[in-house]
Amino acid sequence: MSRVNFQSIVLLIFLASATFYCHEAFAQNTDMPGSDSASKKTDTTNDNSVVSEKEPSKTRIEIHLITIGPGDHFYTRGGHAAIMVAEIPESGQPKTIVYNYGDTFWENSTMELDFLLGRLTFFLGSYGDLRDTLQVYAIGQKRSAYRQKLNVSDEIAQKIKKRLEWEILPENREYTYHHLEQICSTRIRNLLDEYLNGELERQLSKHIAKKSVREYGKIAASQKIGAFVFLSDLFFGRLHDDQISIYYASFMPDYMREWYPKVMIPPPFGNNDSQVVPLAEPPVELSLRVPPEPRFRSPVTEIVFGIFMLLMLIIAYLAWRKLPEKPRFTGIWLFAFAFLSGIIGLGIVFLRMFSAVPELSINELILTFWVTDLLLIIPAVRMIRGHAKVSKITKYYLYLKLACLVLVLGAHAFGLLYQRPLFIPISALICAGIATLLLRRTDLAKTKV
Repeated sequence: MSRVNFQSIVLLIFLASATFYCHEAFAQNTDMPGSDSASKKTDTTNDNSVVSEKEPSKTRIEIHLITIGPGDHFYTRGGHAAIMVAEIPESGQPKTIVYNYGDTFWENSTMELDFLLGRLTFFLGSYGDLRDTLQVYAIGQKRSAYRQKLNVSDEIAQKIKKRLEWEILPENREYTYHHLEQICSTRIRNLLDEYLNGELERQLSKHIAKKSVREYGKIAASQKIGAFVFLSDLFFGRLHDDQISIYYASFMPDYMREWYPKVMIPPPFGNNDSQVVPLAEPPVELSLRVPPEPRFRSPVTEIVFGIFMLLMLIIAYLAWRKLPEKPRFTGIWLFAFAFLSGIIGLGIVFLRMFSAVPELSINELILTFWVTDLLLIIPAVRMIRGHAKVSKITKYYLYLKLACLVLVLGAHAFGLLYQRPLFIPISALICAGIATLLLRRTDLAKTKV
């Protein structure tokens, strides 16, 4: 037999053996893994050779409150709050993700206007795990950070986890921002209260906060953003002076950190209804700002109005002495009064008409600063040019404004009006009185002539 024929025979035998082997294997494995035939095959093996499948390790879910202290930037002065979901397996490293309700499109050029009109959009986001979050706030912004474990049941923890996973989806994450009721802290408060059957509101509403929203805002601003304090005193209305509960005041992360451990809920494990545990554990310090942030009430509004009134009194004194020969100083004084009062009034009316934020649209100072005060600029310019004569309409207008301001202060005395600070309408009353006296002196001088 030739060498070629021998190789052909060997190849045929190999192919036949391979075909037989594949046929047997196919016959024994006609079903997918997990089928009866596969099970029968497994049963025929030696018991000692079977490696039993390990049951998946149970992962415990924990919910943690993360609170961040104030930073240096304007938008960080009130502090920050976030909620962390921790997945802790029986073995291995825990996995965390921190959810942040305080995110928005910061590059938006109309963000401030959107806020004033009540149409600013914020959304739920995440910087990643706890380490990544601390990298942003503690290291990047040099702010204090604290963590508090929440003693909620495993069932509630699972529900919160699923809720956050649903809310962070692009189609669900956005909400309309409100500086007190829809922010990072209150979104977390409302979420927790929903799954605690209102226990947060029920317990914390019994306690009254020591200060109003306006006062808390001045403390948060401290010495950093005095212009904000001054503008907020002018354009945020009476709702910022309402008495508030601790539940409402927990829009401040500091109050969440302080008061959540005082809320008592059923224990997460066990069926003993007579026992309660604190909602939050004592805070664990993750980072500390050094030196500590100074916290005191900002006196900017008082200082600004004090300087303004001092200048107005000096100009009024010079105008009084120069009348009737030189009415120019009276014109300068009237121009300053009319312009400032009218511009403030214009801003208040704009917010009253177009803002969807109640704290901005309901402002008692609309009775103090009138848009029509801008019309006083016309006689003021005439007086600056040397014309001492003032029309009766101008004088009667000032009498009307003076009477209205007297009524405003009377309403404050009887509690009908309560917006603070009170020295703003008092200052306006003094200015209206000075304007009336200056114009009366002009009339008396003309009579003597």
